[in-house]
Amino acid sequence: MSIASLSGHLTLSPSFEWIGTYPALAAFGVASILEISAYYIPWLDNLLDTIAAPTVFIAGTVVMASTITDMSPFLKWTLAFIVGGGVAGTVQGFTSITRGLLVQQLEV
Repeated sequence: MSIASLSGHLTLSPSFEWIGTYPALAAFGVASILEISAYYIPWLDNLLDTIAAPTVFIAGTVVMASTITDMSPFLKWTLAFIVGGGVAGTVQGFTSITRGLLVQQLEV
């Protein structure tokens, strides 16, 4: 989102224009490198998974709310919470369940 906003391909709502700044891009880049590194470091991967479980709802809500521009605040945040947070939570839930089932199959 940050790169798309900086290159002019995505218009963010005024209260979320900070996502399209260079400091935010740097922070997102560091987070991406940390996530990729965690793939190779099991304890870091487990730590990030523990943090991700509750924060996916917040992240999904913020991403959805940042792209809705012409809507009343009540409707904007209601949709962002239900659609953005709900979809992000559902994907995280299925990922956790699938990972758990896969680990069980590998241990047997």
